[in-house]
Amino acid sequence: MFKKGFLFLMVLLLCLMVFGCQAESAPDTESGNETSAQAGTDSTSAETSDETPTQAELNGTVLELEKFTITKADGWESMDVDGGVQIYKSLTGDILQIQILGNNVTEEEDKTLLENLAQSNDGTPLEQVTLLGLVFFSTTFESGGVEQTYYSTVNNSEQIKIQVTGKSYESNADIKAMVESILLNER
Repeated sequence: MFKKGFLFLMVLLLCLMVFGCQAESAPDTESGNETSAQAGTDSTSAETSDETPTQAELNGTVLELEKFTITKADGWESMDVDGGVQIYKSLTGDILQIQILGNNVTEEEDKTLLENLAQSNDGTPLEQVTLLGLVFFSTTFESGGVEQTYYSTVNNSEQIKIQVTGKSYESNADIKAMVESILLNER
């Protein structure tokens, strides 16, 4: 039952990601939780160079969510999702989704869930990756002709999930800078 429920949630999440980026959506300004973050290099030069903008160089808008803040790069749109935010670029189909869910999942359960996702999608074997000062498990697979990479870890009994669709964290300077801009709120 647990596996079926997880697979259903993952399929639902994938559908939301695919259809969410097609919807006309203005940036979330009604909550008043956006502030401008600008310094250093502009994002267009970062996209055309081999350099990766650092958090301090990322031009964009700071999104303040319940459990974390992130700087959304200029030229990207966002929408709220359960426990986080989906940031996307409509023209390219690139998506970055970050969620912190209070599922009370253990580290072993988190790893098993990601292994099942990888197996059901013919993904790469799990790798350990350090992001945000935490060790995440990661897998990459192709779904609907689009590369997707999932990162998942448990911190303070909460599951932190980072999902990238399109260009990967390693090859998309904006996504890398946005991920590196994430600041987890103290609890």
